[in-house]
Amino acid sequence: MPSLRTPRSPRSGPTPGAATEPAPAHQIGTAERLLDAAERLFVDRGYANVPVRDIVALAGVNLGAIPYHFGTKQNLFKAVLMRRVGPVQAARQQRMKEMLASGKPLDIESILRAQLEPAFRASSESSIYRRLTGYAVMDPHPEVKQIVSEVLDAQDPMLPKLMRMACPDLGEAEFFWRLYSVYGAMVYIQADTGRMQRIMRREVDTHDLIGALDYVVAFLAAGFRSAPLRSSPSARRSTGHRSRS
Repeated sequence: MPSLRTPRSPRSGPTPGAATEPAPAHQIGTAERLLDAAERLFVDRGYANVPVRDIVALAGVNLGAIPYHFGTKQNLFKAVLMRRVGPVQAARQQRMKEMLASGKPLDIESILRAQLEPAFRASSESSIYRRLTGYAVMDPHPEVKQIVSEVLDAQDPMLPKLMRMACPDLGEAEFFWRLYSVYGAMVYIQADTGRMQRIMRREVDTHDLIGALDYVVAFLAAGFRSAPLRSSPSARRSTGHRSRS
């Protein structure tokens, strides 16, 4: 099988992960046309429901173009995801490295903002980014889960390290679940399933995530700053069991 070739860099814009107006087909190369077509189809139908023949048909190229440029459909999906997520990940890394290099005490709000703002800004400015990443992290398909893990692990996540440095007194279990809640909130907000509007029985504009950033950061930071629980639920159950013995 031909080796995976690195596609040309996507058309850049002012925001990591943000979409730009597509150029006429004759002005872009085959690899990028495949990326554009695959991205559109994956977002609309989901990975498992997109045959490679539909991708090449939409891209206007021959069937051998995917093996030549990407090797497999899996590699093509990975390249699609990396094109959007890679710049956002890089922006996070840069901001967090600058925080560490400054030598100043780590601030929980600043750490959370460095994690959330690049993704929230890309989501606010690009419906494609938001739909693609929202779909990708929620899709249970084994190949999608594997590819998402590879893309997200391409750069060592710095959020756990910095949050642990800022919250050294939290127990391991408590730190884990508080950090888990941060990731859960981030993923659910970006997925924008519309469920919250139905629960609240009102229309709320969830497209402007930058406008919501202050609310989200303040809420999550308050959770991390809250007093540690005196004991875990399992410990309380165990204590109660012994007292009744």
